[in-house]
Amino acid sequence: MPDDMITTIGLLIITANSLFVTAANLRQFNRPHTEREPGSVGRNLFILSTLIAAGVLVYRSIVVHYSWAPLQSHVDGLLLLLTVLNAIVLYLVVMHRLRGVGLFAGPLLTVMGLWGFCASWWTFARFDDVGSVPKVLHLLTAYSAAAAVGLTAALGGMFLYVQRQLRRRDDPAKRVRVLEGLSTLESIEAWLMRAALVAFVLLTVTVALGLVESTSDDATAFLIDPKVIGGVVVWVLFGLINHARFAPQLRGTRSAWMGLTGFVMLLIVLAMAITLTGCARTSGNIHVGSDGPAAVNMGGGVTIETK
Repeated sequence: MPDDMITTIGLLIITANSLFVTAANLRQFNRPHTEREPGSVGRNLFILSTLIAAGVLVYRSIVVHYSWAPLQSHVDGLLLLLTVLNAIVLYLVVMHRLRGVGLFAGPLLTVMGLWGFCASWWTFARFDDVGSVPKVLHLLTAYSAAAAVGLTAALGGMFLYVQRQLRRRDDPAKRVRVLEGLSTLESIEAWLMRAALVAFVLLTVTVALGLVESTSDDATAFLIDPKVIGGVVVWVLFGLINHARFAPQLRGTRSAWMGLTGFVMLLIVLAMAITLTGCARTSGNIHVGSDGPAAVNMGGGVTIETK
């Protein structure tokens, strides 16, 4: 059972909202341009998801963890990621009218929301030494960087799709209708480069803070940690994307593919972090062997000790 039912319900709503946004954008996308309606429903759902994710994150810090530090576990980190990513996509949709971004960001938000929902049921382990300021900053920058990497991947996928449509010659009428619902390659690439720059800065700070933390621990163990190696690979990829500003051969398609590859690598790093931190094992309906809470509230005033 979940470590906190309010968290699980909130993540379920966020996941459902992201799925509805994707479906609404796809429905609008397949209509003729003259029949397309304003995307107020999508905007409202993005607003709702942002508020729920932020509210649940604050609630967990105050009520669940009784701590000033907002990030105590991977569920908290995924809530921060969802808050930032929903807010940025909302900003691009409302303020900059970046057409089609909801269609490509929606599936990403759905996957991350579902991941958070699953983590709220099975991942009880907490991070070590979260009370220290460097650790809190490290976690904040790491999950914020993950949001920027995810946005870069969504924009990269959108860039590749628009580019493919521009090269199609088999159905000009359909191609024009599709491209009317999407932004231009120039605007997509411009936002891709901005997102990649933010991701690179945050990844740099994350790696630097990790190195600072390792000075008090086993530095060798830190450097050979698979999570660290994967994180450095993502950092290098985004360094190359930003280098594309000065190397035209890296722009466009190559930058888009590097953004997608970096996101896949980041998912692997997050999965390794969850696995290595430790997850609760289940036996029937009772969680045992967990590194998480010492007791699980079963409801009805019944509490079962797990340690």
